[in-house]
Amino acid sequence: MNRQNQFADVTDTCEQTRRNAAHRRPRPEPPTQVVVAPKPQLFEYSQNDYDSNPPRLSAIDVDPVDVSDDGRLGVVGESHYQQGLKLASGGHVAGYDLDSHLPAIALMVPEPSNPFDNSAVRIDVVHGGRSVTVGYLAREVARHYQPHLLPLRQQNRVARCPARITGGGSGKYYGIYLHVAAPSRLFAAAVTGPEASFASSTQDLIRLNADWFCTVTKEEAHQDVLARCADHCSDIEQPGEFVLDFCLAAKGKYRGERVIEVRIGPDRVGELTMAMTNRYSLLLDLIHQRGAVALAHGHIEQDDRRGYQVVLHMPRDPARPRRPEWFDA
Repeated sequence: MNRQNQFADVTDTCEQTRRNAAHRRPRPEPPTQVVVAPKPQLFEYSQNDYDSNPPRLSAIDVDPVDVSDDGRLGVVGESHYQQGLKLASGGHVAGYDLDSHLPAIALMVPEPSNPFDNSAVRIDVVHGGRSVTVGYLAREVARHYQPHLLPLRQQNRVARCPARITGGGSGKYYGIYLHVAAPSRLFAAAVTGPEASFASSTQDLIRLNADWFCTVTKEEAHQDVLARCADHCSDIEQPGEFVLDFCLAAKGKYRGERVIEVRIGPDRVGELTMAMTNRYSLLLDLIHQRGAVALAHGHIEQDDRRGYQVVLHMPRDPARPRRPEWFDA
């Protein structure tokens, strides 16, 4: 056989090998063994909870008891439960203001058998028909709450309250806080409706709760009035009283739209931002429907650059229902 025929035979053999390989069925991969772990119960403590493992889902095999949501309480250790918080949030990213925080339903689970702290209170978030651990109450806070939660555990029940998830997104941790009352008022009936924002009321005057500080704008046009009143309104501990009413914005981005103005007696001293107007306008409408005047405590500060500034002491988030609409969803 000459050299040319030898090369022809080799070429034919390679071509036949390629044809056979093209029609050959791939060898099946061996089946992957799936290990199904037993589903933990709500009151079980797991040594692996406090790490960055995949989220631990627990069966809700107890009856939830709604507790008073008249307060706000932070949660700690969320950095260890980021996967659980991401699961609870559905992967969504929360905004920066309270109205953009993601609503959730939390369970307050006492852990007297926790080897690190026998006063621990674990925080789970309801996800479908189960719950996922997202953090704990701070040690110094948990020791006040756990004595009120343990009797529920003995009755095979668990405290339930609204919560909000914060953060998320690129490079940002999720966080969470609870809407829950102080331990001594945990099972007290929450005041509902607009009265939750009233410190006192008469037929003609309604004074609002002073829960947090709210800044005022447009004071630069009323420095003469503020200068006259500064002496008796400058003490945070003994604040003055300011009247809240509606007016139309005279200029700027919201010109012609309704905003809440701030007065000392009959004299205008500024107005709320549009964001704060939207937050408190429904409350102010309800007060006006009663034929009453709304009063808020506040104080006057002096700034070398901006002059006299008004800081109101306002109720916390009156637009948030005491029992949110999504709570029983």
